[in-house]
Amino acid sequence: MTRSLCPRRTITVTAAGADADMRPLVRRYDVSGDYDERTLRASVEAVQGMLKSGRRINVNDAMLLYGGYACAAAGGAGAEKAGRRGMAEELRALLSEEQVMIGVPDMLNRVDVRVYSGGGGGSGGSGGADKGGSGADGGNAIGRAGFSIDVTVERPVRLSGGGRHSSAIRRQLHEDDAV
Repeated sequence: MTRSLCPRRTITVTAAGADADMRPLVRRYDVSGDYDERTLRASVEAVQGMLKSGRRINVNDAMLLYGGYACAAAGGAGAEKAGRRGMAEELRALLSEEQVMIGVPDMLNRVDVRVYSGGGGGSGGSGGADKGGSGADGGNAIGRAGFSIDVTVERPVRLSGGGRHSSAIRRQLHEDDAV
């Protein structure tokens, strides 16, 4: 039997780009039953399969990967102890510049991930990720009704300092200048 990825939870992933004029991208995944859980799991596994085959992923796939990972990590036994810092480090280690399409690192300048599991409120507090993901609860709140975990990651895609993207862009700019 497979361990539950994320039963009855709402995951909100908000990505703010480097350009302050752009509106943040928000993806919300509601998991309220077995079918939703299987669908989320299959989607995350499909993205992982693309990465394993050497394909680059787009911003939507990256946000799905971050949300699915945070949801699975939040369901673990030590989720409260690991806290935001531990989860942020793990989210930052998920992707490198070589695994994403050109422009994705700039679109994911700051990523806020919120996993909410509530008893009766459903999605009553899902706005926290849009406000920076740091509330009065210090990021993790555990109570009778459920819990929420808020994580903010600055520059989550590891840059290789002169990786393929940046050198390809420099080459293109150099060719454009030569013409």
